[in-house]
Amino acid sequence: MEMLLSGILCNVVSNIIYDIGKCVVGKFQYRKEQFDKQDIEKYVGEKLNNKYEHLCESGLLVEYLNLPLVKDTINNYIIYKITGHLGSNLANVQKKKNKMYLIEEDVVVFLTTGLMKRYENNKTITIPNKSDVFRLFMDIFEMSSTYLCDKLGQDQKAVAFFVNTKIDFVSNMLMSKIQEVISTLEKSMTKDVIDRNDDFEEVKEHYIKLLKENHNTAHIYLLDRFEINSFYVPPFLKLRCNENLINKLNFIRTRERYNAFQSRDVNNEQFFDDWRYIFERNNIAYITGGAGYGKSLFMNKVITDFENLNIFDSREYLVIYGELKSFYVNNSEDPISVIEFLQNSMTKETLIEKEKITKEFVQYYLNMGRCIILLDALDEVEKSKRKSLHKKVVTYFKGENPNNKICITSRSRGFFPEKEIEVYDIAPLDKTQIETYVNNIIKLGKFDNKDKEAFLEQSNTLVEKGFLCSFLVLSLLINIYKAERELPENKLELYQKCFEYIANKREKEKTQEKSRWKVIAPLMKDNTFMVLSNLCLPNNAEADKETIKDTLMNEYKTKYSSEVETEEAVDEFLAFCADRTELFVPSAGEDKFKFFIDLFLNISIHSMYLLEQVLLKKFMHV
Repeated sequence: MEMLLSGILCNVVSNIIYDIGKCVVGKFQYRKEQFDKQDIEKYVGEKLNNKYEHLCESGLLVEYLNLPLVKDTINNYIIYKITGHLGSNLANVQKKKNKMYLIEEDVVVFLTTGLMKRYENNKTITIPNKSDVFRLFMDIFEMSSTYLCDKLGQDQKAVAFFVNTKIDFVSNMLMSKIQEVISTLEKSMTKDVIDRNDDFEEVKEHYIKLLKENHNTAHIYLLDRFEINSFYVPPFLKLRCNENLINKLNFIRTRERYNAFQSRDVNNEQFFDDWRYIFERNNIAYITGGAGYGKSLFMNKVITDFENLNIFDSREYLVIYGELKSFYVNNSEDPISVIEFLQNSMTKETLIEKEKITKEFVQYYLNMGRCIILLDALDEVEKSKRKSLHKKVVTYFKGENPNNKICITSRSRGFFPEKEIEVYDIAPLDKTQIETYVNNIIKLGKFDNKDKEAFLEQSNTLVEKGFLCSFLVLSLLINIYKAERELPENKLELYQKCFEYIANKREKEKTQEKSRWKVIAPLMKDNTFMVLSNLCLPNNAEADKETIKDTLMNEYKTKYSSEVETEEAVDEFLAFCADRTELFVPSAGEDKFKFFIDLFLNISIHSMYLLEQVLLKKFMHV
């Protein structure tokens, strides 16, 4: 019996070490299976040596160690110890005795007190000696940190990689990481340890099943709907950081680093896995990118495979997806509460009745620190409300259990993050991603394999010119190639087709209610952008907003019933361009505009040139 009880405790402690090994170190040695479960169990068994079997008799200890807040506290403190050992800086921190020093006894007392209360509340068992419980937690911390540090010590490259990447890209950021872990621990220790609610767990399982089913397919433009993992190529994510950092160090994991650790070819799932590490450094993260970069697809990927996120207890999390603009119900001026928003989002995504997904249900998982909350499209919130809502939402979640995970997406242009929250930009496509995507489309039977080499050769030119940078444009090019068997030598037609879709069809579908599409429709013509290109000559110069307005009002005054209506339409058009199209956007100057990239200016100039040639030919013919 004693061996059985001891074995249960050994298994629980081994799981703790194994999970930390995967999350903390596994990212950097994931091609080499460094953390063998049996090896860990043998190590823990030798260290515990049946010392604590008397604590296991009631089952309360094992139950307590599996509670989310308890696991999070143990995991975070072990990371703190590892961080200090690797950085060789913990001793210096201790000497300073500042806020960055966390006393191990404080953590152990917190855990011991919680467990002793459970023993005391259960009148049917003998209450163990408090000192034994205290010693158990001290032993767990010591054996876990020692084992993990020894494992890292076997590969000096991994140690260096851990210090430079897990903690930060430069050594003087080590203390910042320690402070972050301490802050999480201190917040956690102010929360009550919450017991599991089996009824809520049952509802959660049903909800997650429906949510996954509703998000496991996505539409490829001009093709069809497919399972997301059959075609989606997750992006490379680039951490937005100070300019003085070396550029190649601010990727989540650069391919150069990755290749240094792999000893064999890997499949797509292993190669394109930056998405798994978005919460590696903080519990709140931003994902930003340009139009068509696949931010919503990224959310679908996280929903479908959230268990593979590199976070502790990932399978235990409740995933909630919602569009931030839904904070404003029926175009109200004031947002609803966060809990109501989360409840509404869950019922909208699954149609489960609110009698089951109650506000108490949502609050329960928030309090436990077991929510992954995906907040999509901050840029689609009305501009007048966006900044205020953004600040309120971030402030709210900073005050909740720090083990919840929050991801906010937005278009990158004009985006300003809240302080101390890291921004991951979706990097433009590279040739590897494009080839992988084309291979996936071939496997789906939607592209001919014999056309692959010619298509890639032609598309690579567009990558080098900075035009082919998103999956939306890549999907358009594939369909153009399928229809015409080649990408036009004169890229004007190709540009115009992509230009028209991005500026008109796609955004019209997404914003027709908000932007009064009928009002701005007369201005959404090639002629408008020809006029704008004239104003931005030469070299895509900034154009004054008032000059733009006067020019467009004069051009389109016959399209509207009055000067006031024309001015309103032009204002609406410029607001639409600024917020949605990524084509003609506000520049750094006050009340000035320019084309987002020089290429779009060139498209308009070419269109104007061709029009002039046609008119000249007609005149000559007459």
